[in-house]
Amino acid sequence: METLWKTVLGELELACSPASYKTFFIPSFVSKIEENIVTIWCPTPVAQDRLESRFYTQIQKSAEKYLSKKVELVFVSGPRQIKERPFEISNMGPLFANTSKKSQSNLYSDYTFETFVVGSNNKLAHAVATTICDNPGKTYNPFFIYSNVGLGKTHLAQAIGNEILNRYPNKKVIYTTGESFTNELIDAIKSGSRENTTAMFRKKYRQVDVLIVDDVQFIAGREATQEEFFHTFNAIYLDKKQVIVTSDRPPHEIEKLAPRISSRLASGIMVDMQFPDLDTRSAILRRKRDAMAVSVPNEVLDFVAQTVTSNIRELEGAFMQVVLKSKVSPNPITIDDAREALKIAREEKKAKNLSMSEIINAVSAFYNLRAKDLIGQSRLANIVRGRQVAMYLIRTEVGTSLMGVGGMLGGRDHSTIIHGEKKIEGLLRIDQKIQEEVASIKGNLGI
Repeated sequence: METLWKTVLGELELACSPASYKTFFIPSFVSKIEENIVTIWCPTPVAQDRLESRFYTQIQKSAEKYLSKKVELVFVSGPRQIKERPFEISNMGPLFANTSKKSQSNLYSDYTFETFVVGSNNKLAHAVATTICDNPGKTYNPFFIYSNVGLGKTHLAQAIGNEILNRYPNKKVIYTTGESFTNELIDAIKSGSRENTTAMFRKKYRQVDVLIVDDVQFIAGREATQEEFFHTFNAIYLDKKQVIVTSDRPPHEIEKLAPRISSRLASGIMVDMQFPDLDTRSAILRRKRDAMAVSVPNEVLDFVAQTVTSNIRELEGAFMQVVLKSKVSPNPITIDDAREALKIAREEKKAKNLSMSEIINAVSAFYNLRAKDLIGQSRLANIVRGRQVAMYLIRTEVGTSLMGVGGMLGGRDHSTIIHGEKKIEGLLRIDQKIQEEVASIKGNLGI
């Protein structure tokens, strides 16, 4: 069942945004296969709804290809249960009872130090991570990792969790995302006093040896979630347990993040992971090739590494395009073949059917704003910046007319849209911060 889900993950990773992949796909798993019914466990009702409503067909096709038969999918959510046991609230036992620690930890088994390629871009982060494993909670606590999307934050954070469980099997490790933490808290509050779910939520996250929270920026602006996270952080930290947090920016740049949380996150060690240099990119592709046992010449891998300069996720996606090309070609793949494969990939990427609403929502989420802020008349600097980025992305990625963009963004005239678009175009040439911001938003949109 684990192999089946890994197959699904491999095929669906490029079909959704990085945020959706980390939040909804990685924590989920196939819990049961019974005749032609495949049951998929999801960490939250939100994840269940997202996978079922948006990805049912893709997951079904992948499962049918793997199992060589027609299947129907059943999605369930709730606390993890003993294998092949249906979810019933009344049957909830101790958090870690009768299940493997790695299963309960939400860790992806492939994210290890062995599969993490170390280069000049991440050498410091890797060194801190391995040191933490020697003495969790005692040195470098909390550990805050930040970078643009797709540069290995999640891999490194989960590698720490996997290594600690390998060395200390009795320790309890929990991996979650800012979004999952928020959704679980909301579910617990909505459940009221039933089975004392809020207390169970706190027990789950506070009685651990290692807490890993990915994409913590998601909790910004959410007062109840920040309150809960603050007390959870304090409980773990004061108990001398390890806290590991990742984000797409340093704490002080996360707008609407409570100052006391920002201060706590900055109190340990913060490390920035950069985009890998050419040698590291080539090493990543070589390791990927060897792990998949496919035949792709080094010079072709070097060409891909030279061509893709956005993030590791797109680098690996480009590699998969080349692998697919090699599998349908009777001859050894060449640089010209790779060039053609990447050209097709770029054309498919441009053809992605994005809507203006999707871009507005993605921009709002990135800057921790509300969609109505972008549409409204506020002249606050952070809102104006977000609004102009939305104008730029809608014009360049959707191709909407000036009138259409203006209508979507509160009835603004065409001159305002032109100004906003040109403003971001100009900044992208000289401002590294805006380059990183736009790249992150595009990564979240899967473009």
